[in-house]
Amino acid sequence: MGLLARLTGRGPALITCVVQRRDGAWSVSWRPAAGAPGAFVAESLTAAIERATTDLAGGGQPGRREARLQLAIYPWTPTTAERIFDVEPDVEGFLAVDALGSGIFLRAASLDGLVQEAEQVLPDTGQAIFRWVRPAGEPGGSDVD
Repeated sequence: MGLLARLTGRGPALITCVVQRRDGAWSVSWRPAAGAPGAFVAESLTAAIERATTDLAGGGQPGRREARLQLAIYPWTPTTAERIFDVEPDVEGFLAVDALGSGIFLRAASLDGLVQEAEQVLPDTGQAIFRWVRPAGEPGGSDVD
């Protein structure tokens, strides 16, 4: 999306998928909920992201293929979300970089691995969330940008 589209808000729609770990499972909900796939629970973060992206891509709603999907991942609750780690695929799996520029980054072979890495590296996980923004029209979550 070009700079003018970002500044005027006339770029692709942004659909937010909220993924939260609760009682050992991952719950998925949508913002805005109207027209979005239904909420569900998955056993792993990777399974939750894969199903969410597949459900969204398969929805067949006009404009959805051009939309951007923002995955807001809350592995620890409650959280202050003072640290937002931007996630992107890389050659080794996934890379998560602190959006505030602290220099902290996490790397793992899977999304679940990023959570485990954060639990070992971060002094206070209650301050952190993950964010991954990607094309909404592409199914799959384990290796798609």
